[in-house]
Amino acid sequence: MPKVIKAIHAHQGLSAIALTGLALVIGAALPTQAQAQTKDQETPYIGANIGLYNKYSLDCKNGAPCDLTARAGGKVFIGQQFEYLAGLGLEAMAYGISSGQGTIKRGSGEEAGWVKQAGLGVYAVLPLSYGDFSFKGKLGASYAQGKATYAAGGSDSKWSFQGMYGLGVSYAINKQISLNLDYDNVGAKYGAGSTRVGMFSTGLSYRF
Repeated sequence: MPKVIKAIHAHQGLSAIALTGLALVIGAALPTQAQAQTKDQETPYIGANIGLYNKYSLDCKNGAPCDLTARAGGKVFIGQQFEYLAGLGLEAMAYGISSGQGTIKRGSGEEAGWVKQAGLGVYAVLPLSYGDFSFKGKLGASYAQGKATYAAGGSDSKWSFQGMYGLGVSYAINKQISLNLDYDNVGAKYGAGSTRVGMFSTGLSYRF
């Protein structure tokens, strides 16, 4: 696994927030690049990504089985940039991530089990474009469902509003189709606990 992935997940919250903040600061300091977007870039786009690496933030205690990396994840999304907002945009997504295994909360105690999550979210997006490449810093909120399945039997689930953040880079294959690599950090509550997961994903988007 590339060192950059391991570094981000070693400090999942702090590092990803710092990188997102850095992208937003750079964007604010470079208005000419944001204003240089073409009319083509201001049209709506849709896309879909498949998760490459999805890692949960869970504890591993008392010798309980532990596998923080979910086997599957992905998202579909739609968005648009706005010239009158200096190139800022909105992006909505629906996502799902399969189970991670570790020590999870149940009532006032903890035990072994699995958690998974899915949800809907909306980002505010700050894009920067350099030739055929585009970079995005994203901050937003989601309405997500977390579900816990306990090794001793039983399950819990809960819907809740959560903050989310992300980064992205895109390469324009042509005027309509782009290849995307994204990082999204999303959270969910389940029963008595909560967790977050960082998802690296790749896919294609189509601009109308």
